[in-house]
Amino acid sequence: NAWLLHKNQKSIIPAAYLSPEQIRGEDIAKYTDARALAVLFYQLLAGRAPYPSVNNLQMLLRNSRQAPEPLPRGTPAYLEEIITKALQHNPAYRHQSVREFSGDLRAQKVSMPVTELRQREADKKNPLPSPPPNSAKPREYAKMPPKQPLAGKQERKMPLPEEENIKPRKPSPSQELLRQVSFYALLGIFAAGLALFINAVFFNYFNSVPRIEIPDVLNLPVEEANILLKEQGLRVKFGGYINNTSVTPNYVVAVTPEAGRVVKKDRIVKIYASQQSEELSAPNLVGYTLQTAAPFVADRSLTINITERLFSNKYPLNQIIEQQPGAGEKVGRGDRINVIISDGYPVWLDIKERTPEHLTVILNIQNEPDWEPQNVVVYLQER
Repeated sequence: NAWLLHKNQKSIIPAAYLSPEQIRGEDIAKYTDARALAVLFYQLLAGRAPYPSVNNLQMLLRNSRQAPEPLPRGTPAYLEEIITKALQHNPAYRHQSVREFSGDLRAQKVSMPVTELRQREADKKNPLPSPPPNSAKPREYAKMPPKQPLAGKQERKMPLPEEENIKPRKPSPSQELLRQVSFYALLGIFAAGLALFINAVFFNYFNSVPRIEIPDVLNLPVEEANILLKEQGLRVKFGGYINNTSVTPNYVVAVTPEAGRVVKKDRIVKIYASQQSEELSAPNLVGYTLQTAAPFVADRSLTINITERLFSNKYPLNQIIEQQPGAGEKVGRGDRINVIISDGYPVWLDIKERTPEHLTVILNIQNEPDWEPQNVVVYLQER
């Protein structure tokens, strides 16, 4: 990637992942991998790279000297400090290896802060001043005039080659192989960084949310159960009523999730209260059609369900022959009444033959096995 940038060509991976030493074409070391891993962490947490990805050497170096924008709110302070250290422009201030980087993640703190490293470097560069040495006498030839060219000869200067005649150097096979190995090595670093990210952030950060055991609030008044659950750091949602004659009305009869389960803080818990159903009696629907029976079930919030349709010699078409529960039996508000509907008398006509001058019609009359003998009268009218 550094070679491509020096040739003003697009790099294989985003340029923001390159370290300053890679941009300058210098040798890389373990601290280079640690910085690339920190860029990946920053990308996963902030949704963007810490530095703009541009194909310009000077701008890349200038951006790398500046501190990146802070990570989103809610990011643990120790995690931001670790990433900031690994992104330092000076390799001496970074983690010296991925192992050191992961060690700080597990410890959740920076083992060697950048400020301490800078102070140590300043102490080495600025020791106590020593007494100045005696001034040396200037050399005799320091006062000699500058060298003059020989008479009759002129200084010849080598012409500079034109810029357009300079051809870019092609990489050797060894450089090409090294570039490919570096690319796959970075991919491996990214995979390892993703695993470390899941372990350090999701495991340590999200598991830091307090866990609460849901208390037993069964057979308690709804108001009291609501207060008790909220005091434990849970959110309460009323799920509705359940018909239960053995529990006092408006007392808790069910909880979701169940009592004793360990959940995270602010988890929603649904509670259900008892309700004693009102005792009603089923109306008599036999002999009525669905339309005429509708008012009798509407005032009790009942519903009608058709289970079967049968021929009947007693009830005309669409009248209710039978119902279950029967008339006068106890039902609850909102219950369903199953009914059998009459398909009418088993009499129908079939046309056997039809011509312009002749029509043959068959009259079918059926007597059910359990019926008594029927007398059938057929009336014909001439038209």
